[in-house]
Amino acid sequence: MSNILIPVKTYLGKYYPELYISSSQEKYKSAGVDKFFEQRFLVQNNNIQMVVDNTLSGLQFIFAGNEIYISQEMYNHPHINVINSLEESQDKNPRHLYNPDVFSTVAYLMCRNHVTFHIVGELDKPIYARYKSEYETFYSTVVVFNIDTDAEIEIVEEIESSCALNAVMNYILNPGSHTKLTTFYRNNISAVSFLYRNVISQQKSYFNHTLLGKGSSTVVDETKISTALRSNIELFGCVDSLGKDFHSILTVEPSAWDYRIHVDYRNLIRSNDHVTYYPLMIGQEPNRRSSISVNDLDLDTLLPTNKPGAIDKFISDVILQIRTNKLSDITRLHDNKAKFLDFE
Repeated sequence: MSNILIPVKTYLGKYYPELYISSSQEKYKSAGVDKFFEQRFLVQNNNIQMVVDNTLSGLQFIFAGNEIYISQEMYNHPHINVINSLEESQDKNPRHLYNPDVFSTVAYLMCRNHVTFHIVGELDKPIYARYKSEYETFYSTVVVFNIDTDAEIEIVEEIESSCALNAVMNYILNPGSHTKLTTFYRNNISAVSFLYRNVISQQKSYFNHTLLGKGSSTVVDETKISTALRSNIELFGCVDSLGKDFHSILTVEPSAWDYRIHVDYRNLIRSNDHVTYYPLMIGQEPNRRSSISVNDLDLDTLLPTNKPGAIDKFISDVILQIRTNKLSDITRLHDNKAKFLDFE
């Protein structure tokens, strides 16, 4: 990796003008994405590498941009096929998936390693997916989860940035599959995170996502849902921005009329917080089974003695979603939950 700090716009080269224009979209205006291009970082230029790390237990991997560390158990699991898309087909240009309308797809320009985890059967424990960046770095990651027909899985995303992190996670939900996804933000206060979840649901699939976020310098958490016939989507979130910026964006693109989507986000805010939620429906009006609820609790209006009880009551419905049907390797999930619930 180069030891020279490079402005993001310099690294992007010919792609910078259209990304700069894209950053002025309504969905990004509150996030100040345009200010990011002038910032300087160490950018990875090393060759891609995947390491089977014997120090990692359970079904676990760590993405640090071009560097991937995966547990022995996950790499050898009979129901998980690990595929490096660049190794699979050298004649494909990974940059063709870049879309200037979505800032995080800059990952397709920067990341040299696009990995697919094809889940072909049941898993008896959650997958722990950790995405991280180091001090003074800007790391980009691309990953695909392809969930086989009728498979049921649980994934825990841990977002741990020490500087700037950009990740694209593609979730392909084959017919009848069930995916329960939980996201914990563990950023340092000075860190920046851009995340894009591209969820492609197919007939009768189920997707449940619960996000617990504590703010950092900037978080842009963007999700696109492509719904299908009788697909069922549930999105829950609780954000405590700690006086910083946290911006959630949801785009729904239906391919059928008969689907269900339910959104319930709760924000804990203070006078200097900057928290937004931007929903967008493409192609048609929301159907009668669509619901979006976003509510705020202003902590500055509460007496210190009343604050704990008010917070518990306000977020209880979301916190109840942090549960698992697995019987092993679940301590880490509950530890992450406890850390989020340790409010100032």
